[in-house]
Amino acid sequence: MKNFSISKLARTILDQRKRLGLTQQELADKAGINRSMLCRLENQEYVPSLDQLTRLANTLQFDVADVFIEYNTPMFNPVVSRNITVYGAGYAGLSAAVQLARHHRVILADPDPERVEKINRRVSPLRDELTERYFARAELNLTAVTDGETACRDADLAVIAVPAECRAKKGSIDTAAVDAAVETVLKNNQTAVIVIRSAVPVGYTAAARERYSAENILYSPDFIRESSPLYDSLHPGRIVVGCGKAAREKAQAFADILKNSALKRDTEILITGSTEAEAIRLFSDACLEMRTAFFNDVDTYAGSMELNAGEIIRGICLDPRIGSHGSNPSFGSAEDVLPEYAGYMPASCGRIPRSMAAAVAESRRNRAEYIADRALELAGIREDGEEAAETKAVIGIFRPLGETDPGSFRKSPVREIMKRLRGNGARMIVYEPSLEDGAAFFGCRTVNDLRKFKKQSSVILAERYDTCLDNAENKVYTRDLSPGE
Repeated sequence: MKNFSISKLARTILDQRKRLGLTQQELADKAGINRSMLCRLENQEYVPSLDQLTRLANTLQFDVADVFIEYNTPMFNPVVSRNITVYGAGYAGLSAAVQLARHHRVILADPDPERVEKINRRVSPLRDELTERYFARAELNLTAVTDGETACRDADLAVIAVPAECRAKKGSIDTAAVDAAVETVLKNNQTAVIVIRSAVPVGYTAAARERYSAENILYSPDFIRESSPLYDSLHPGRIVVGCGKAAREKAQAFADILKNSALKRDTEILITGSTEAEAIRLFSDACLEMRTAFFNDVDTYAGSMELNAGEIIRGICLDPRIGSHGSNPSFGSAEDVLPEYAGYMPASCGRIPRSMAAAVAESRRNRAEYIADRALELAGIREDGEEAAETKAVIGIFRPLGETDPGSFRKSPVREIMKRLRGNGARMIVYEPSLEDGAAFFGCRTVNDLRKFKKQSSVILAERYDTCLDNAENKVYTRDLSPGE
């Protein structure tokens, strides 16, 4: 029996569109459909009508039958409701809790009373539109508490998604919060399977099993982006669960729970050793970081040599071995602010991957310097901080938080660029609707009247372009070569 596959359709449309050299707007015009709908379709958030599917197939020259997949076995095992405790209400923990609460009884433990209170009122404490929609409309068996000890006493599974902080100066990762959560579960529930999802050093889970004499400690990376954590949880690219030799059945059971709780139906499951699973997370993030750094470096080179960056990048990406995913330049990191895990590499693995981490760090520094210098040049401000006599330049920073939570700004490339601009005497204002108008943000005044923001800005720095800037396009400096994608 063949079933329609939204993921196969999304991949087909994206691949064919890139092969034919069409932007989303050009494809939308040719097929007679809305561009925003096409964007949602490529992100697997929209199922087209038969008429729309036919028009897309004719325009992109693919067979409609190709997006139907043969399923010879039942897609899901029957869902057995479990008692699950999730530790940590950050992006990873909250998205996992919402995903699992669709079919299971979930208790979400977090020490922050304000977050707990919001979750119980079904108000998302983090910026994620899909989480907000699920809180408003979905039936979720989810309760948030501050007491982690009572939360796990009846749990079949304990998912640990608390933060592990990188201590760059010491070259190590602080796993105290992860240790505390593991110990809390072991103290209060000897039978629960513990699944760590935090960004821990490679080898941590195996060491924890030995330290606590507990074979039921597993590791499962989440592979989510901060701009779309719940969407990524519900549409996983793969499910990886690492374990010791004695816990493979438990690892498979947890993988099945994740798959049964997802919306994507053709996700591949990989059961590995726990240290291998940790390395998969580490090097996946590092690979993405290095790809981003590569295309940013190409864009910086093109700008320095006054070449057409779009033509160069398109020519590179037409090689099918390379492809176009993740090729849109940014201000220094991935659009969705990829996890800092690549920066953990020396602490995680010792000597071998240091060259990767160093290359990414150097690329980020060079990129920030290039963007800041270009903004200063456009604003008429020399590097010594003096302004040209004929101008009182103000650099406007458009949406510095992007789609992420304010707490993630410390990882944003925009932060480093703003530091460099301030060091050169630039005056800045910020447009960020998620903040109160007039509020101070990183030493700058927030101006959330968009008309005033445009008028007061001599140059507008936008990591990602938005159509609301169209009537001030002559002021905008961005390296976004594919707006809206």
